[in-house]
Amino acid sequence: MIAIEQPESPTGAAAVRITTHFEARLLDIEQYWMELGNAHAFDVLVERLNTQIVPLLKRAPEAGRGFLDETADPWATVLATGHLSELLERAKSSGGALRLHAFGDASPDKYLLLYLFAGDTVYLLSIHRTEDSADRGTG
Repeated sequence: MIAIEQPESPTGAAAVRITTHFEARLLDIEQYWMELGNAHAFDVLVERLNTQIVPLLKRAPEAGRGFLDETADPWATVLATGHLSELLERAKSSGGALRLHAFGDASPDKYLLLYLFAGDTVYLLSIHRTEDSADRGTG
């Protein structure tokens, strides 16, 4: 089982919650690295989530960019259908926002985190490993 530590939030800090979809994406990433024989890369990801990303989102939950703001990638608009449209509506009605946070040093260790910030809680919704065109062989 993958463990993302969630220590008690200090007063004024946002709580961070993990969704089942986020856990499923982490398992996909773990399987990807295992198939490549690089389990260490997954360990680095979990360590980064525990020591950098979760603490950042607790202190500054608006650190990521808005999911559909004017600087968002064009694909984000395409993805905003079905379930994501529902999440966007829920976020708006609760005064929250869907946000994206990109992190990682260099490909293939770059990730995109989708999260919902509503009230005083951050919900980790999804995580994806990003690829440069060179990674896909289209370089």
